[in-house]
Amino acid sequence: MDIALCYSYHQKVPPVAPDLELKATFGLAAPEEFKLPEPSAQWTAAVYKAFDITKMPTRNEVYYTAANLLS
Repeated sequence: MDIALCYSYHQKVPPVAPDLELKATFGLAAPEEFKLPEPSAQWTAAVYKAFDITKMPTRNEVYYTAANLLS
């Protein structure tokens, strides 16, 4: 492959990135700050304690159960 052809597909990267505007000044929608939703009252300490990771199935159990469901 010709070296000149190889360079024609690549653009030089500027040494310093340009400063970007943080607020959009165009379009139909206005940007709004993201806010995390409040935690649900249903997730209590008792619910978290009810999860027992020692009872989780192994990968093989999950795989063979899914394979049996599909066949």
